[in-house]
Amino acid sequence: MKEKIGIGIVGLGGFAQNRLNSIKNSKKAKLVAVLTRKGRENNVKEVLNNKGVIADIEIDENKFFSRNDIDAVIVSVPNILHYKFAKMSILSGKHTLVEYPMTQTLNQYDELVNLSKEKNVILHHALTVLQEPLFISMKKNKEKLGEIIYSHIRYFGGKKWYVDSSLRGDPFVSLHIHFLYQFYILFGEFQVLSAILKEKDKEYVFGSIFLKLKKNATGIIDFGMGLKGPSYFWSIVGENGFLLFDSEKGNQLFFNGEKIPFEEKGIDDTENFIEQIVSGAKPHITLEESRKAIEISLNISKILKNDT
Repeated sequence: MKEKIGIGIVGLGGFAQNRLNSIKNSKKAKLVAVLTRKGRENNVKEVLNNKGVIADIEIDENKFFSRNDIDAVIVSVPNILHYKFAKMSILSGKHTLVEYPMTQTLNQYDELVNLSKEKNVILHHALTVLQEPLFISMKKNKEKLGEIIYSHIRYFGGKKWYVDSSLRGDPFVSLHIHFLYQFYILFGEFQVLSAILKEKDKEYVFGSIFLKLKKNATGIIDFGMGLKGPSYFWSIVGENGFLLFDSEKGNQLFFNGEKIPFEEKGIDDTENFIEQIVSGAKPHITLEESRKAIEISLNISKILKNDT
């Protein structure tokens, strides 16, 4: 085993920049190269310089994936490109971390899983929604509420490429997957009553999902990009009271109006990915579990299509 495994990153926008800190501070891994589009080299150089990281910058996909000093690849590009680059990475014999959603279809997902087994490489789906501080806090305090009556999540974010359907892909798989899977873990199986989607390509996208939870509880998930934002609201109401988080009133969590402790830090799955490779650590979420998240999200799209 090498003293440090070599990591390559495909794309350096968004969350990949956060991962640079973990790689930089790791005693078991180092950044070797970044693959970017032609014309973006200076942008990548600026990010690397700001982070104090030294790495090669590649614009040739084949050259990048054929490098022997890259043992593992992090795929952090717009959603619609996840499958393409994840497949290239696996076929090149690289351990592969893919930001969520890993694919746009279950057939693509199963293909990547099977390929990773054939190539004997780690495939890590970075569905980190269960490691988020707010989710951890809600899960810890949910039992105080008694029987659940109602839960509502409302999230608005900026434009970025999420409003471009050619880069984002299926809106429910790409956006709502986040909260749908959190609902599934917190409340169990649910029935989708209806779904609404409204979007103006490259301007905004907004979707609402109405759910019937166990024991006739109600669930609502609203997710918008390119409208108002950032804004994040989550309430859970039970027979014994309510939990409430509202980013516009400060990043604080309340139980029946009283402030309660809030988890401040989630778990870094970059470190988890490295440990999977180096020491055989278990992933934070299994490939079977994260497949369920995509399946749930795709089901919303099917229901919407059937209703229109």
